[in-house]
Amino acid sequence: MNVQATETPSLPTSRIKKIMKKDNTIGLLSAEAIFVTAKATELFLAHLAEKGYDIAQGGKRKTIKNSDLLKIIQQNDNFQFLDEKDLGITS
Repeated sequence: MNVQATETPSLPTSRIKKIMKKDNTIGLLSAEAIFVTAKATELFLAHLAEKGYDIAQGGKRKTIKNSDLLKIIQQNDNFQFLDEKDLGITS
């Protein structure tokens, strides 16, 4: 995955800022902080999608199912912070 620092994030930065401001412990947000958060979110979602697609292909499918995401969460330590109940995923 090759993401340049000068690229405009594909996620709406205004929405990212709005979500970040919901946390009362956060004061002012710099444009750089919003940009980095948007890019990190993009990279995270791309990685999650790649893992999900790998599992789907293993099942001879092209569509990622909730069960694929659940398998990723359960099998990878990097995703242990995700709670399948919060995501609405059931086994």
